[in-house]
Amino acid sequence: MSKSLGNYVGITEAPDEMFGKMMSMPDELMWSYYELVTDRTPNEIAILRKEVAGGKLHPMDAKMRLAEEVIGGFHGEAAARKAADNFQRVFATAKRHKK
Repeated sequence: MSKSLGNYVGITEAPDEMFGKMMSMPDELMWSYYELVTDRTPNEIAILRKEVAGGKLHPMDAKMRLAEEVIGGFHGEAAARKAADNFQRVFATAKRHKK
């Protein structure tokens, strides 16, 4: 989570920008964010990691949850939900145009 490494998410950034940055981070980095920026217990995070590692939970879905939690904490649940909806709409549109 370093500005110089380009993997930071500013807490004063707009929810959509925060969401996009969180979704573009490497999968392995999301665990640091879960540990440092959410209220999840180490056990809850370990369970999520196991679900991702075992294929039960897609890494993208784990990041979506993380992004919503983090943005919800700084901007409110409504802003987090709206950012998630906007991301999914843009991502789905981009996927359709690639076909």
